[in-house]
Amino acid sequence: MTGYKILFDQQQLRQRITELGAEISAAYEGESVVFVSMLKGSLYFLADLSRAVTIEANYDLVAVTSQKVRMQLTRDITLQIEDKHVIVVEEIVRTGLTTNYLLQHLETKNPKSLQVCALLSNPNEQLIDLPMPFIGFMIDQTRVIGYGMDYKEHGRTLPFIAKLDKSRFTKKKAKKSAPANPLTLYP
Repeated sequence: MTGYKILFDQQQLRQRITELGAEISAAYEGESVVFVSMLKGSLYFLADLSRAVTIEANYDLVAVTSQKVRMQLTRDITLQIEDKHVIVVEEIVRTGLTTNYLLQHLETKNPKSLQVCALLSNPNEQLIDLPMPFIGFMIDQTRVIGYGMDYKEHGRTLPFIAKLDKSRFTKKKAKKSAPANPLTLYP
């Protein structure tokens, strides 16, 4: 796959995730946490973050689909999170709407605390305030791929995060051409 520029290489990701692990470990010293991550984009981040913490941690996975303004949970957590510290692990928070939907759902399970850890955050696009004390990197409206994130299922397995060339995801207007012989199309 071509048409991208590396924003965060493997070393930068490893370094920042190690720092996030230390921040989370310090914030929850003497406690344990449950990481909840959305499929599929957050898996790489979840795996590396869960190894970067020095406190006891479990994890579970959810799946949320969103079509226009309607969201639906298609896979729920299986762990009990009542009276536990829960950290939602996100690869990227843009508007925050999907993350907020998940937070509202998890809140009904009565966790002791509920926070968000996002590898990437775009505060300029965020429409809703989220409890997000752990942020890896701030980005702009850049479309990114790699490290679990994809564009139409491409680029997900790249070991770095890259900015996708805008021409790869902007819709091109189809040119309408007149038929050479209208009688052949409309007998």
